Amino acid sequence: MARALLCCLVASLAGLSPGSAASGVEPPPTAAGAGPSSADPALVHGAGGWAVELGGRAQALDLAAGATLERVVALGGGWLALGTRRAGERVELFLLAEDGDGPRELAPPGDAQGAVRERPRPVIANGALAGVAWLEGDRREAYGVRWAAWRGTGFEAPVEIAPPGPGSQLALAAAGLADGRALLVWSGYDGHDDEIWASFGRGDRFSAPARVGADDAVPDVTPDVTAAPGGALVAWSRFDGLGYRVALARFDGERFDRLRAEGPAGSLFPTFVPGGEHPRLLWWDASADLWIAAELTASGELVARARAEGPSDLRPSLTVSGASAVFRFGDRRVESPWH
Repeated sequence: MARALLCCLVASLAGLSPGSAASGVEPPPTAAGAGPSSADPALVHGAGGWAVELGGRAQALDLAAGATLERVVALGGGWLALGTRRAGERVELFLLAEDGDGPRELAPPGDAQGAVRERPRPVIANGALAGVAWLEGDRREAYGVRWAAWRGTGFEAPVEIAPPGPGSQLALAAAGLADGRALLVWSGYDGHDDEIWASFGRGDRFSAPARVGADDAVPDVTPDVTAAPGGALVAWSRFDGLGYRVALARFDGERFDRLRAEGPAGSLFPTFVPGGEHPRLLWWDASADLWIAAELTASGELVARARAEGPSDLRPSLTVSGASAVFRFGDRRVESPWH
């Protein structure tokens, strides 16, 4: 069943034309598994429920009714887990923090404008929580992008980063920059095709949404972002006339420049992986039916370094240890030489 679903998704991506409506594509969820290092928390979800694993120890979680988690990040000496909670017809953000006194639920930002809030993305800047961004609206085809700054004991009033547009705004990603600002990226339909958009700022002051790269006539989908020396890197999948391939851009603190590095035909759902001397990127290779771990070299080349077979609708967690890369699909572990 999962295989059939993925084939339909890849077929729909490949079939998009430059004038098509918004694709409404979200990347697959990441499997619970090891963090980038033993110092990083990881979500574990099994028959016994949810837990956070840190330093080889698993801490069981007692979640509120209707709650589910999708990511966890290190915060101070503890962690912050984020997801959603269903309450009747509404879907609200769900946040759980651990700072040494046991997990506690944080009150979500106030002033809800839509029936659904989803895809919460935390921004950690200089080791502290700067705020959380999310998608919000009454239906998936008309989400806006919102943000709330964190002030130590609670969230400030949310601000609208991007209002609901003429079509889907999806695949939100976020990163904290070295100067303390937050950088948000997402895919959004501009009336002609999907583009990658970005906004940056701090507190309640953010730049107007702007395209990452030129206004082209082809769909651009499923972005991710990571902080990098001098700014940040953004990766996404771009339609090249025949299929999708990974594209990259560098953010210098004020503007974006498209990089010449790109993935092969059929490269989808790029995700940055922390660690390493050079930026690492994970993507699904629809041509070979494999997950690929690659590295962006100092000379600007995107080089595949390891690969693994696995379910295509569940993105693996990835760690690199010595000469091997370890892909984890929940309880299943695949080790591949790091070339």
